[in-house]
Amino acid sequence: MRNLRILLVLTFTIAAAHLMADDWPQWRGINRDGKSAETGLLKSWPTEGPKLLRTIPDIGIGWSSPSVVGGKIYITGMINSNLLVFCFGEDGKKLWEKDVGREFTANFPGARATPTVDKGRVFVLSGVGRLTALDAATGNEAWKVEFSERFKATSAKHGYAEAVLVDSDRVICTPGGADGAFAALNRQTGETVWISKGLKAGAAYCSPIVFEVGGVRQYANTIGGMLAGVRADTGAPLWSYKRPASYRSTATAVFSNGCVFAANGTGTGGGAARIEISNGVAKATQLWETKAMDCEVGGYILVNGYLYGNNGNGWACLDFVTGNAKWKTKPKEPPPGVGKGSIIYADGMLYTFCQDGIMGLAEATPTDYKPICSFRLPATAAPSATATPPATPVAAPTPKPGAAAAPTSKPGAAKDAAKPGPAKEKDAAGGAPKDFEAIAMAESTGHDTWAIPVISGGKLFVRKGDRLFVYAIK
Repeated sequence: MRNLRILLVLTFTIAAAHLMADDWPQWRGINRDGKSAETGLLKSWPTEGPKLLRTIPDIGIGWSSPSVVGGKIYITGMINSNLLVFCFGEDGKKLWEKDVGREFTANFPGARATPTVDKGRVFVLSGVGRLTALDAATGNEAWKVEFSERFKATSAKHGYAEAVLVDSDRVICTPGGADGAFAALNRQTGETVWISKGLKAGAAYCSPIVFEVGGVRQYANTIGGMLAGVRADTGAPLWSYKRPASYRSTATAVFSNGCVFAANGTGTGGGAARIEISNGVAKATQLWETKAMDCEVGGYILVNGYLYGNNGNGWACLDFVTGNAKWKTKPKEPPPGVGKGSIIYADGMLYTFCQDGIMGLAEATPTDYKPICSFRLPATAAPSATATPPATPVAAPTPKPGAAAAPTSKPGAAKDAAKPGPAKEKDAAGGAPKDFEAIAMAESTGHDTWAIPVISGGKLFVRKGDRLFVYAIK
């Protein structure tokens, strides 16, 4: 009987580990590093792309990626100026939706943050700074916190975009409040556990990570003017590193072997620093800096000691130890190459998604940029809740000049964000109200493709505008 119990425990453990490996429960995956542990995935695709299993329409405007747990898909979108959280089954059928209130509408209107799914809860931050905890099975609200009220915080120019981090019984966020940039909340109740007093900086558009150095568990995130780390137990500030920060920081930092790397766009580039703790005092010492990873929207990943990421309108590979560039692509790499966009990794391959709506597959190697194939996703500007046309082959990637230019706010934009938007016309098929103006803006400028792709259960999930495309890649 004892041996049988041991066998059952081992079987359950192995099964649970397998399920966890297939899940993508939060921003940039299970470890927030943009990497999937799945294997046996396709090493090339047909000219028209991998098989399109289904299209999930009418998810609203936004750039949040889906989170996939146990086959269920959680994603957000803005409809009629409010933020909605959706849960779909593996077959694409909607299980529930929840309106969690007003969304950011001042400029670049739409849902921003990817939901974080953890132990039966879904945690979602809106662009106006409302953090809501929902029941993952029903969508019922458990609690909510307004950053402006709780932390006396105001968002950056384009609203909050952070995907909050759940670490054990705490929810970690960076509201950029008057009393401290970081905050920890009780996972069950939403009550404040600590604020990083003494570390005052505004919020950026990045999401926190967690790691341990010298026996000290800590959280790090790029906030106004710096990449900073705080103690996980108390929120006490530990260190800061200013080189990677820009006025529009968006990329999530990566950590490995005691070193942290971050980079941003608009000519900023980034750098790597070693985090050290001696006699209770922490410091960040720069190891190298670079402008060869000018990363504005799509992020970067660390694979086998090499960084792969967005560099201007192309891609670059850097040695993580030295910062030396192993290769860089030209702004307009010929097909099947893919221009500026987002990147994830699985099973030896780089999955690159271009702002022009081109999905690409390339070999992850430091020797050279080796694109294998690519295809263009269907257009999404025309509202439709019915069948989706097949993807079309790529003739040539044509990045739009100036697509990444910094958006400009009009006077009074922040005030306008607080006003409810105009009522939106009903979908012709009788679906949810759709913000046609926002759809048209996103489609015409290439901004509907900022969500990073997701891999879960042998499927590739790609958001484009108000639709989620699900492809079979195994």
